[in-house]
Parts: sequence; structure tokens; C-alpha cells
Amino acid sequence: MNRAATLTLNAPLLMLVAALALSTPFTAGAAPAFLDYAQQQTQQSQAQEKNDAASAKQTQESRQSADNKKTGTSTSQLQKRITSQQAAIAQKDKLIQQLKKQLAATPQTDTAGANEQAALNKRINELQVALSAATAEKEALIKKAGVVQNNNLQQSQAAARQQIQPLTTQIQQAEAENKRLSASFTTLNKDKHALMTQLAATEKEKQAALEQVKALNADKQPLTTRLAAAEKEKQAVLEQVKALNADKQSLTIRLAAAEKAQQAALDQAKALNADCCGQI
Repeated sequence: MNRAATLTLNAPLLMLVAALALSTPFTAGAAPAFLDYAQQQTQQSQAQEKNDAASAKQTQESRQSADNKKTGTSTSQLQKRITSQQAAIAQKDKLIQQLKKQLAATPQTDTAGANEQAALNKRINELQVALSAATAEKEALIKKAGVVQNNNLQQSQAAARQQIQPLTTQIQQAEAENKRLSASFTTLNKDKHALMTQLAATEKEKQAALEQVKALNADKQPLTTRLAAAEKEKQAVLEQVKALNADKQSLTIRLAAAEKAQQAALDQAKALNADCCGQI
């Protein structure tokens, strides 16, 4: 549509240039100046036509490539087409306004000039129709871009929901794991508290045992001293007993010798008595 509107613009422009060049009201200096202006506008329109054709071809290729991947044209491609269409519309509108000004400045001196102005007005109307068509195409592109953007948004939302679903499942699993770990942590804290209480009781018992050992050690010192003294006394007693045993042994020997001597004396006395009685 953009290229067709540009082609429609070039044909009336050339006719307008020819008509103004042959029109008698134009001066010799004004006609070449306007011809140069019209030629410049024609070249610009042709350049714009080439750019629009290249953009349309690129857009078509991009659209075909996108269609192979997705179901619609991307929003960025439509935006490029809209921007290109807006530039073409602005250029056409500017050219129409300039032609209107040139037409308004042309004096109507004869019937031929009036006919030429009528023809120019007709061409200007045709340009305005082409401009309206280009504007309508722009609006359609904007609407299509909105639809594509909405579709892309819906697809993005659907893709996001698909991505969110496993994430939600992972979050739920993580929350369940967190609850399980929290319960385990609570149990471990209870066990830790019980162990700390038991440890405190054990430390208290240990301290009491240490105090008792300390007290026993304190009591052991005098007992050790007393035991050493008792051992010393015992040793002295044992020495005395040993000495007494030695004395007893000596006394026993002496007693045995005395008893033996006494027995011998008795035996001698008895023998003497026997001798005396025999003599009588």
C-alpha cells in the first residue's frame, strides 16, 4: 500500500510540473525554479519509494521468517512498518500543502489556466485520497501491532505460567522441606537443652566429687602422718618384741641348763641317799 501511494504521488507530480511549465502565468524565472523544486521532490519521493520497497521486502522476509517460527509478525517489525508509513504520510502531506500553496499563488488569467488548475485540484484530491489510504493503512498496522502485542503478551503470560508452575512446585517442596527442617531443628534444640541440663548436672556432680576428693586429700595428710608414726611405733615395738624374743630364747636356754643342772643335782642327791642307806 505504501509503494502504491508513492507511485500515485509521482505521476500527478510530473503532470503538475509539466502543466506549470507550460502555463502562461508563470514567469521565465519562476518556472525553472519550480521545476527544480518539483524534480527535487520527485527524486526524494523515488528515494523514499526505494527505501519503502526495501523496508517492505525486509518486513516481508522478516514476516516469513517469523511465520516459520511463530504464528504472527513481531511487534518490532510492525513498529518499523508503522514508522516508515508515518514518514511517507508526512512527506505526502507536506508535498500536498506545498502544491496547494503554489496553486493558490497561480493567477487565473484565462480559461486554459483555470482548466489546468482544475486538473491540478483533481490530482491534489487524488493525492489526498492516496494519503487517506496510507493513513488508513497506518491505522490498520497500528491496530495489527496492538493485536500482535496482545497475542505476544498472552503467549508470554502463558509461557510465564508454564515456567511459574514448576517454580511453584519447587517452592512448595522447599516450604515442605523447610517445615521438616524446622521440626528437626526444634527437636534438636529440645535434645540440646536436655543434654545441656544433663551436662550441667554432671558438671555439678563432678565438682562435688572434686570437692570430696579435695576434702579426702586434706584428711589423708594427717592420716598419713599418723600412719607413719604408727608404722614407726610398730617398728619400735617389733624391735622390742625381737629383743624380748632374743631374751626369752636366752632365758629358755639358761632355764633348760638350770633345770638340767638341777636334775643332775637331784640325781646325785638321790644316789648319795641310796649309798647312805646301804651302809646302815
